[in-house]
Amino acid sequence: MHALATTTDLAPRARHTRIEGRFAGYDGIANGGYLAGVFLEALGTPAVVTLTRPTPVDRDLRIVAPAPDAVELHYAGRLLARAVRDEGDFTPPDPVPVDLALAQRCSYLGFAHHPAPDCFVCGTKRWPGEGLRVFAGTTGRGRVAAAWLPDAALGDRAGAVDARLVAAALDCPGAWAIASVGKNHRVPMLLGTLRLRIVAPVRAGTPHVVVGEADGEAGRKRHARTAIYDAAGTLCAAAQAIWLRME
Repeated sequence: MHALATTTDLAPRARHTRIEGRFAGYDGIANGGYLAGVFLEALGTPAVVTLTRPTPVDRDLRIVAPAPDAVELHYAGRLLARAVRDEGDFTPPDPVPVDLALAQRCSYLGFAHHPAPDCFVCGTKRWPGEGLRVFAGTTGRGRVAAAWLPDAALGDRAGAVDARLVAAALDCPGAWAIASVGKNHRVPMLLGTLRLRIVAPVRAGTPHVVVGEADGEAGRKRHARTAIYDAAGTLCAAAQAIWLRME
């Protein structure tokens, strides 16, 4: 994958940032997980990010820091997202062996129907080097897993993958886990909230598994948990998400 294009790091003292177009989920809208990762780099881990409006790509976005442990993102005078440090805890989904995740790749629902085929994380139109290609196949009702080999170019000098990309990889598998349950398939959703924690480095050039698990629903809200494990089954990162049906 190409090296990350320059993006102003989101920090309380910053004034502006910009999400490049290639980091989109839906067309013209920043991938929610990637955006959450930008916040994560500013606040540290764990953190919880609430997305109140879709964030446009390739636009100058204004940063506001209302408190030492909070950061807000604004565009055209409107609040787009807010992140705060978070000490809450949750149980991540159980690990899935790499071999099983590879074997189930063909059951990825996005191969049959994808609401955002150009998504940076899970889009089927993204070639290697253009997107993460996290294709989470179904491993049970409400449960998916994707074998993921982060490109060596994504690592820093120590081989650790950028936090923005770790957070992005934790995003979409939750939606696909939800899509595997009941009538949720083919219903577009937007990420509403993502609670994130990174507990160990995700190493570029080594196999990992991204697991997603549906976690109930209420009204328009759909809940999911995701996690990234290394090949030995050691937890690297986890997230808890609320998705909103687009109705």
